[in-house]
Amino acid sequence: MPLFIEELIKTILESGLLSERDDEYLLSSVLPALAIPDSLQGLLVARLDRLGPAKEVAQTGAALGREFSYELISKVMDALPEQQLHEALHTLVQSELLHCRGTELNTIYFFKHALLQDAAHETLSRRRRSELHAHIAAVLEESFPEVADQQPGLLAYHHAEAGSLERAVFYCAKAGQRAAARSAMLEAEAELRRGLQLLSSLPLSGDRKRQELDLLVTLAAALRESKGHVHPDVAEVLSRARRLIADAGTGAILHFSVLYGLWVARYLGGEPVAALEQGKEFLSLAQSQTQSGFLLVGHRLVGSALIFTGDYRAALSHLDRAVDLYQPTEHGNLAFRFGADIGITAQCVRAWALWHRGYPDQARRALDDGIHQARRSVHRHTLAYALIYRGLTATSARWADETKEAADELVSLTREHGFALFLGYGLLLQGGSLIIRGAAQAAIERIRESTATMRTTGVTRTDPMVLGFVAEALAIEGDLAQGIGTLTAALEAAETSGAHWADAELHRLRGELQSRLPSADWTEVEASFRKALAIARDQGSRGFELRAAVSLAHLLRAQQRQEEARNLLRPIYGWFTEGFDTADLKQAKELLDDLT
Repeated sequence: MPLFIEELIKTILESGLLSERDDEYLLSSVLPALAIPDSLQGLLVARLDRLGPAKEVAQTGAALGREFSYELISKVMDALPEQQLHEALHTLVQSELLHCRGTELNTIYFFKHALLQDAAHETLSRRRRSELHAHIAAVLEESFPEVADQQPGLLAYHHAEAGSLERAVFYCAKAGQRAAARSAMLEAEAELRRGLQLLSSLPLSGDRKRQELDLLVTLAAALRESKGHVHPDVAEVLSRARRLIADAGTGAILHFSVLYGLWVARYLGGEPVAALEQGKEFLSLAQSQTQSGFLLVGHRLVGSALIFTGDYRAALSHLDRAVDLYQPTEHGNLAFRFGADIGITAQCVRAWALWHRGYPDQARRALDDGIHQARRSVHRHTLAYALIYRGLTATSARWADETKEAADELVSLTREHGFALFLGYGLLLQGGSLIIRGAAQAAIERIRESTATMRTTGVTRTDPMVLGFVAEALAIEGDLAQGIGTLTAALEAAETSGAHWADAELHRLRGELQSRLPSADWTEVEASFRKALAIARDQGSRGFELRAAVSLAHLLRAQQRQEEARNLLRPIYGWFTEGFDTADLKQAKELLDDLT
C-alpha cells in the first residue's frame, strides 16, 4: 500500500471525524480490500495497549467471538474479581471498542468492528490463545450444556483453536448432523468438510478411520439431498466410505448407511435390477441384526426396487412388512441416515403397489395417511418423497386431480428448499398431469424442463415413463407415427435398464396409437393389447390388466366379437371389490353393460 494512503487512513482513524457507519465501512470493507500492512495493524493493536488492565478482558472477549454475554465471560474469567471485570468492561465500552445492550447479568457485549475483534485476538501469543480456547470450550461444556447441544459448531471452533482436533471433529460431526436434521444441507456440508479437513491432520489410526467414515456417511446423506442422489460428489464420498468399512471396524449404522447410499444411486439412476441386488444385500445383513429399524429399511428398499422391475406381488409383500414393522418413536431417528422417514415413505410406496394389485381405495387411504404423517414431520425431504409417490400412484391410476395436486405441491416445496432432483420429479409429474388433461404442448415443455433440471443432479437416464408421456403428447398432437416410434424406444430403454414397471401400459398405448393410423393393421393392434394384458397378469398389476382388457374389449366389440369381449372383461371386472367410483372401473362397467 502506498505510504500516503497508509498515512491518510491513520489520520482518518485517529481523527474521530467519521460517523460510526462510515467507520464500520472503512474497517470492515475498505481496509481488508487494501490488504492492511503490519504497521496499520499495529495502530489498531496500539489502541488495545492503551487500555491497560482491560486489554486481557478484550482479548478474552475476542476469543469468545464478535458477541458474548456477561454471564459467559465472567465464568471464563472467574479468577478476576467481579468488580475489576465490571470496570474493565466499562472501560472497553467507554473507549468504543465494545458496545453493549441489556443490563446487569443479562448484558450482551459486542465488538464495534470485526477488525477490532481480530486485532485483539491476534495480540494473544499462540500458546496463550490455545490455552484460552481450551478453557472456553471446557466452560461451555461444563456450565453451558445447552450451547454445546444447540451450537456444536461453536465448540468445534474453540477446540480447533485449542489444538484439540479430535474433540473439534466430534463437534463438527454433531453440527453437520444437526444442520442436516433441519434440512440446512449447505451448512451441514460446510461443517462436515471442516471436520474432514481437521481429521486429516491427525495420525492414521483405527479411531481416525471410524471418525472419517462417520463424517463421510453424514456428508453423503447431506449431499444427496442438496445436490441429488446420483451427483458425482455423492459417488466420490460413498466410494471413500466403502473403502474404509473393512478397515474401520465400524458399527452397523454406518455400514448400512453406505449400503443405502449405493442402493439409492442405482435406484434413482434408473438401474432397478442392480438396486434390487443392493437392497437384498442390505436386507440379508439386516436379518442378522437385533435392531428392527434396519429390517424395516431393508424391506422398504427391496419393495421399492421390485416395483420398478415390475414384480408387484413381491413388492407389496415387502412393503406390507415394512409398514408393519414401523414404530415412529423407535424409527423416526433413521430419517436422516436413510434420506427420509422410512415408515412414512414405505406407506406411500405401498400405496402405489396397492393400486397395481387392484385396491384403489386402500391405495388412497394409504396415501392420505402417509401424506398426513409427512406433513407433521420436521424432515422436509420426507414430505417430498411422499408427494413423489403420491404423484406416481396417481399418474399410474390416471387420477388427474390427485396428480396435479401432488405435482404442484412438490414443485412449490422443492423450489422453496432447493431440492433439485425432487424439483425434476415435480416438473415431470406436472407434465404427466397435463398429458392426462390433454394439454400436449405444455406437457412437452414441462417434461423438457424436468429433464434439464434432473441433469444438473447427475440423472441422465432415459426413463420409460418420460418417453411414454412424450409419446402420448405426440399422439394428442396427431403425430401418431412418431408417437409409436417413441413407445418403441421406451420399451427398448426398459429392456436395457430392467425398469419394466410400465411395460404393460406402454404396449397398451402402442395399440391405441396403432388403432388410430389411417390404415391400421388390426392384427398388430390386437397383438399389442394382448401383449399388454399378458405382461400385466404376469407382473401382478390388476390396475394395468383392467385397462388393457378394456382396450382389447373395445376392439373386439368393434369387430363384432361381443361374446369374446364379454368373456374377457367380466371376470377381470368381477374380481374387484372396491374403487368402483374410479374412471377405469366405471368405463369397464359401462362397456360390460353395452355387451350384455
